[in-house]
Amino acid sequence: MTVIERTAFPRDRPGETLHPGVRSALASLGAGEVLDAPELVRHEGVWSSVEGRLVPYGGDSADPWRGYQIERSRLDPDLLARAIALGAELSWRCRAVKPLLERGRVTGVETSRGRVRSRYVVDAAGAGHWLARRLRLGLVRESPPLRARYGLRVGVCAGCEEAPRFIVDERGWTYIARIGAAVYSWTRLDLSGAPTPADFVPVELRDLDPAGGSRSADVSWRQARVTAGPGFFACGDAGALLDPAASQGVLRALLAGATAGRLIGECVVGRRSERAAAAHYRGWLTAAHIRELLRLRTLYARRPDAPPWVRGYLPGRDSARRQAPTMARIPLPALGDA
Repeated sequence: MTVIERTAFPRDRPGETLHPGVRSALASLGAGEVLDAPELVRHEGVWSSVEGRLVPYGGDSADPWRGYQIERSRLDPDLLARAIALGAELSWRCRAVKPLLERGRVTGVETSRGRVRSRYVVDAAGAGHWLARRLRLGLVRESPPLRARYGLRVGVCAGCEEAPRFIVDERGWTYIARIGAAVYSWTRLDLSGAPTPADFVPVELRDLDPAGGSRSADVSWRQARVTAGPGFFACGDAGALLDPAASQGVLRALLAGATAGRLIGECVVGRRSERAAAAHYRGWLTAAHIRELLRLRTLYARRPDAPPWVRGYLPGRDSARRQAPTMARIPLPALGDA
């Protein structure tokens, strides 16, 4: 297996809030020790301004479930090290240029360092949907354009020490979380689609010192129209994306990668046909995406000032249109030869 990685680590990204369920997902990959560092920030839930209270993850008073707040500068290298320990070869600072195609099947990747041949290609490159765009598979868009802004502040925010805060206002929401000793990450999303000003800082953090400038990211709701086909799978944000309020991006990405890996293994040993594996993956990913999409839209629709694109959504009607795709409904792409 070859891992093609374009950017250098550590990457400058905000910290991740991880659901308690991520531990079992990482443990199944042999990477559970990533969450054992004593300096990791733990929390029992998220304080919500909608509820006016701490919303716990679950468990009971004697043994509450606790989430994790981990810096990306730690999470990314640890996961990469685990892949290398399992035998993966790393092609560092290498850019994927285009997929290699032979007789309608993806057979590898053309990179900035030459060709890498492979029986299967897994796109885990994120929200750019690299493989879907190169194969011209198209995207299913489920929201207007949405762009989140995020950044870091250093200092002490007394009200944000015990748990992350999800603060809803008339235009959108702001999320604040302590990710380390006196370090806080924040994210802001305007649900009208209007961009958040580059100089925005949450009121709660304005007295703290900046740690670099803020950045923005496209978090419009979308899914690749075809997430698996002959020789390829799309995992994580490369397959389907919702805005950060869905709150389970890392867990979803881990489960998608593990599912794709299991299906590839079954194809390699002849236990399942490639066509059946692709259909299974597409159905599984779409069903999971729809569940999260409905939950998130229900959350937003509860607001009296919910934007029209949320209020006009009819779950029964629209979810019926987005049933998990079958081979008959979404044919495999007619891929040309390289």
